[in-house]
Amino acid sequence: MKKVYCFLILVLLIACNETNYQEPCSDIIVQGESSKYIISNSDLNTVKSIFESNHLSLNNLIVSRFEVVEGDHKYIGCYQYVNDLIVFTGHVNFRFDEFNHYYNRSGDMWPNIEINASPKMDKFDLIKMFLDYVENDTIYAIFNGNQLEKIKEGCFRCELGYYDLNAGTSYSGPNFILAWKVSPENQRYPYAYINDTDKKLIHYLNGIYID
Repeated sequence: MKKVYCFLILVLLIACNETNYQEPCSDIIVQGESSKYIISNSDLNTVKSIFESNHLSLNNLIVSRFEVVEGDHKYIGCYQYVNDLIVFTGHVNFRFDEFNHYYNRSGDMWPNIEINASPKMDKFDLIKMFLDYVENDTIYAIFNGNQLEKIKEGCFRCELGYYDLNAGTSYSGPNFILAWKVSPENQRYPYAYINDTDKKLIHYLNGIYID
C-alpha cells in the first residue's frame, strides 16, 4: 500500500510542477558568433575573399546580405558588433564594382560605444511587455489573430544591443542607449525594440503591410 501512496504522491508532484511552471524559454544573444551569419557558406567565402583583396576587415561585422546586381556589381550588407553587442541601428552596406574593387560604403562605423552595457531588465519583464504590445495590436489580431496563442505558448528571442535614438533623423550626433529586441523564436515578426533604461517601447513592427 505504501508503494501505491508513494506513486500517487509522485504523480501529483509532477502534475503540480507542470501546471505551475510558467517560465517562458528565452534565448538571450549578447555576442556575435559565426553561426549568426545568415548567408550561405559559399557566399560567405566569396565575401571574405572580396574583403581581403581590398584590405578590408570583417572584424566586428556579421554579413547579412550578399547580392550581385546589374553589371556584376556586388552589394554586401553587414551588422556591426561593438563590445560583443549588436548595434541594431548600425547596418552598413559595402559596394564593389565588376572587378571586385571597393568604391562605396553607406552607414557609419562605430569602433566603440561608451555606455554601460549591464542590462537592468530581465526576460520576464521583456516578454510580458512584448506580449502586451502584440495583444493590443488590433491590426495583428485581424490578420494573424490565430497566431497569438501560439506566440504566448512558444519561446522568445531577447537580444541585447545598442540603439541610436537619433538614427534616421536629422543628424545631430549619435544618442546610443542599451536596448532589447524581442520577438517570437524563429519568427521575423512581430518584434519590438525596448529601451533597457526607462523600459519604454522604442519601436514595434508586426510585419503586416496594407496597400
